[in-house]
Amino acid sequence: MQYSAVKYIVEEALPSGLLDELKELLLKEPKIAKLWGSQQVTGFAHKMITLSLYKDLSGLGYDKLLSSIDFGFHINSKSMQHNVKLI
Repeated sequence: MQYSAVKYIVEEALPSGLLDELKELLLKEPKIAKLWGSQQVTGFAHKMITLSLYKDLSGLGYDKLLSSIDFGFHINSKSMQHNVKLI
């Protein structure tokens, strides 16, 4: 599954505009600068926020989540767990 499909699923599950509001609020948090990932591409924090919400919505485990989605970058399970906890 492509990241764009994940984003669409999250946007559809939340009230209109809520995802953007959440991202705006979370990006102001200093702890967001501590996200893990060896390939922090443009929009990395935005993608981590969306993926964290998708993980909760889907109920998938970290390994299954990471193996089923093409993010356009690599992130390992440990880094994803750390990021979800921060977010």
